[in-house]
Amino acid sequence: MEEQFMQAKQLVDEKYSEEDPYYGVYVLGMYGLIRKYPHHLSFIQKLFRKTTIIIEKGLISKTLQKHNLSFQDLDEEEERQLAANGGSLPAISYSGIFYFIDRSNHFKRADGNPLVIVNGLCPPSFLLNSFIHEMNHMVKSQKHAFQIEKKAGIESCSIRNGMEVSIYEMYPDSDDIDEMTSYNIFDEAINTIQTSEMIQDILALDGIIPIPCVQEFLDSCDREDFEDDPMYQDVIEVTLPLLKNPHFRSLVDENLIIGHLKPIEEDFESKLGKGSLMNFSDLLDELEDECSYSNDSKRKKALKKQIAKYVQAYNEKSYAYQK
Repeated sequence: MEEQFMQAKQLVDEKYSEEDPYYGVYVLGMYGLIRKYPHHLSFIQKLFRKTTIIIEKGLISKTLQKHNLSFQDLDEEEERQLAANGGSLPAISYSGIFYFIDRSNHFKRADGNPLVIVNGLCPPSFLLNSFIHEMNHMVKSQKHAFQIEKKAGIESCSIRNGMEVSIYEMYPDSDDIDEMTSYNIFDEAINTIQTSEMIQDILALDGIIPIPCVQEFLDSCDREDFEDDPMYQDVIEVTLPLLKNPHFRSLVDENLIIGHLKPIEEDFESKLGKGSLMNFSDLLDELEDECSYSNDSKRKKALKKQIAKYVQAYNEKSYAYQK
């Protein structure tokens, strides 16, 4: 524990001083990631060094404008509505991997620096949670993250962010590009659960942190905020029993960081049939939509029941979990 904390401190010291108001966020956040992925220390160090991290008070959209940055997935109107209702978008991240269309009308890969922006108006506990959550997305979105294919005259490219995969298709003699995204909410559930576990590792440092300003930042965090994370609560509730299965969990933790989705898909489908993981993920998407928009209690209950059947069936067929 002490060695990993000092590794985090030394890494952060390359970019920030102890006088930086968010120094505690960086040190504790990177400690959580280094402790989570001890066999990928060099990779995490390189990623932190090249990631542009901005923590500023105010709307994320305003911060992007101030730094002449763009983020295509940011819904500015939704963010303004959140702010009008007393809420806020706490953070966003961008892997730095994207596509462009060349002069021959083909997909090509382009690379920039990964980006993490956190709203500095968030309370300390949310600052730390948001920073870890977004950096964890970055950790799992770098390796084997881009692929181009051509089938039956249709060219496509896929960009992977953790478990989530976005596929873009371009048809001959057409300027239109179709986009499909899979495993979106499933990825958020996994990331949120992993973030919560890293927070618990950080809280175990309380009282033994050798850097006063870092201990002071941890002291300023409200522990109840960590326990009552509002993000994806219903989805987390139904996904957690699957993520507590040590067999499935090891597949997720070992493969997402190196960009291999196939072992996860093949294992799930070997137990529940072809397309079962996608079907399970689609149900999670429906549940999150239900919670975010219509909030029909009967529909939510029915979706949770369907999801629970998948989880129970998988766990019953997982020999490692039964043992």
